[in-house]
Amino acid sequence: MQNKFDGLSIEELKEKLIESEKKLRQANSEVRRLKNQQESIKVNALDEVHTWRLKRDSNGEIMTWHLTYANQIALDKWKKEKDKILGKTPDEIYGEGYTEKFRPIVSKMFRDQTPCDWIQYFEPTNQYLSMSSIPFGEEFVSTGRDRTKEKLQNISLKEKASLLDQAEVISKQGSWKYNIQTKDWNFSNNWIKIFGFSGTPTTEELAAAIDPTDLPDIRKSFENAIKGVEEYNVKHKINLPNGETKWVKDSAKLEYDTEGQPKALIGVTLDITNKIKQEKELKESKDFLVRIGEIAKVGGWKMEGDFKKPIWTKGTYDIHDLPYDHQPNTEESINYYHPDDRHLVEKSVNDAISRGKDFQFEARFKSATGKQKWVLATEVFPNSIMENV
Repeated sequence: MQNKFDGLSIEELKEKLIESEKKLRQANSEVRRLKNQQESIKVNALDEVHTWRLKRDSNGEIMTWHLTYANQIALDKWKKEKDKILGKTPDEIYGEGYTEKFRPIVSKMFRDQTPCDWIQYFEPTNQYLSMSSIPFGEEFVSTGRDRTKEKLQNISLKEKASLLDQAEVISKQGSWKYNIQTKDWNFSNNWIKIFGFSGTPTTEELAAAIDPTDLPDIRKSFENAIKGVEEYNVKHKINLPNGETKWVKDSAKLEYDTEGQPKALIGVTLDITNKIKQEKELKESKDFLVRIGEIAKVGGWKMEGDFKKPIWTKGTYDIHDLPYDHQPNTEESINYYHPDDRHLVEKSVNDAISRGKDFQFEARFKSATGKQKWVLATEVFPNSIMENV
């Protein structure tokens, strides 16, 4: 009968022992590899390197960790002397609160037994550090690379992007880019807002937004622009998903690659809806005033700057029987009055210019075609009207 131990035969025990010894050798080999890796990191690193040993409580929970090594780069960054900080905790080296600050990272690293990477601002050295930590038994080694310059550049870029977004909102414009080679579009946030889209539109959605009456001309101008035939400067209507109609003005510039081939079209879209409405209202107002002037035989005139050239309305040209492209000066305008009435006209005009005094007078008048007329001139500084009476 074979002897047995704990239910296993001697042969089975031998096999278990051989297997255990094999695993032990593998474990020792891995430990040596990790230690060599750790030493290699210390010796060859161009960044700061430091190693730490854990201190646990009676329940095995991580309480803190003590510095066991720091290379010269780290000591220079910390402005510390090695013999004065070895064996110290983060709180003792950097200041109170740093153990708690990094405890979640260290706990997770040892719980998962995996390296940990992160980027964080480190106040004691006024740096943004890219950190990598690797656990080794009850120790871990950390390497840190200064990323302050890149981080500040990223912050600056974000601030500039935010400033650009605000400027586009204020100026009611948006920017866009069309990649000629890939046919991809990129739009700024405010461009998307102007067009009423919820996200980046497809080429089909963009075409659908352009008013059908404008679309053929827009397509032709766009094709010519990406071929370098002509500059892209267009004004057109767009129809938003909510049914609203807007007017926009597009301007774009062609970008070339290193071989001189068209690469992209970069443009700006300006929302000119309010401007178009104002121009329409102004034209309607002017047309109305002209019509009223024609009916009432009233003209208006205005003098600005050096007061040498009055600005006439259409009705004033009609009273003078002059073509609308004629450019009168002040002396010529006064000479149309009867010689006996010119003194009154000159005095009234001079008082208005020098003292801002309003006037009203009736005077005899001879038009450019020789017609004798009487006119009533009224001045409410700085504008005047002339009525043919």
